[in-house]
Amino acid sequence: MDTLLQLILKIFKSIFKQNKNINITPNSQSDIKVISEKLSPVKNNVVIKDGYPILKDKQRYPATDPDTKKIRNILKEQKKGLEFFDSDDEITDLQCTEYVSFRLLREEITIDWSKRNGRRRDGKNWPEILKDTYEVNEIAAKGAAISSPATEKNIFGHIAYVEEASAEGFIIISDANSDDKGIYRASERKNPDTKGIYKNIEGQNVKFIHFEKKFN
Repeated sequence: MDTLLQLILKIFKSIFKQNKNINITPNSQSDIKVISEKLSPVKNNVVIKDGYPILKDKQRYPATDPDTKKIRNILKEQKKGLEFFDSDDEITDLQCTEYVSFRLLREEITIDWSKRNGRRRDGKNWPEILKDTYEVNEIAAKGAAISSPATEKNIFGHIAYVEEASAEGFIIISDANSDDKGIYRASERKNPDTKGIYKNIEGQNVKFIHFEKKFN
């Protein structure tokens, strides 16, 4: 019996010794970067990357604000037609289309505008311009953009980003310039109608653009 116990102990010691020799430290600079990003500050469930401004809820972002200029420069640097207004513009507040494009970049998504032309700076146009590139429907989902048609008050329509899609039916969005005053909103709750359909303030159906569902 003693011999059997000694044999079992010997086996366990051998396994433990082998596990101790396993290298669990980062073996490259990229590994270190990944670990570092996981420990980076988080805002609205988003890792804040170096150089990306952190917007403040309910604050207005006019054209002259440093963060508005920074966002416009970031979009311009993508070199894929993402810029909507020049960073030297001193008139136009931060726009909804600029904000959603910037918010998607935080998720490492660059919008592909290559299949259709159209006025991208109008949020109402995004579903039509992008329908051949991404899935567009009336189903809410986290990470999608929500596009509202033109209204009497806002002829350009509106676009926002879906931060959360609750199993209970409501969604949480973030956006900019929804009231034409350049205001950023970090979390705004939207509820569907009794049939589960999301509508804008005038009762028109909105569309969701699903950037994780891209067509070939």
